[in-house]
Amino acid sequence: MKCTLTERTVMGVMGWSSTAMAAKYQHVIDAVKRDVASQVDGLLSELSRRNQEEAQEGIEEEAARYRGRGIRSLNAHGRR
Repeated sequence: MKCTLTERTVMGVMGWSSTAMAAKYQHVIDAVKRDVASQVDGLLSELSRRNQEEAQEGIEEEAARYRGRGIRSLNAHGRR
């Protein structure tokens, strides 16, 4: 879990008198940020794929209903 402390607070707790010490260890936070960003990207990509599949299924179901009524075609947005 990411902690939302200010740099000044971290410096005080760790006993550092300069921001250089905080900067020295900042790479750990950056690595965590990259990892989280990668995971979020994967989740968003999966959600996007699922939404596209569900939308296509909805269009196909709507097209089947219209065909049952004698209407033959729908555009990509499910409209006649």
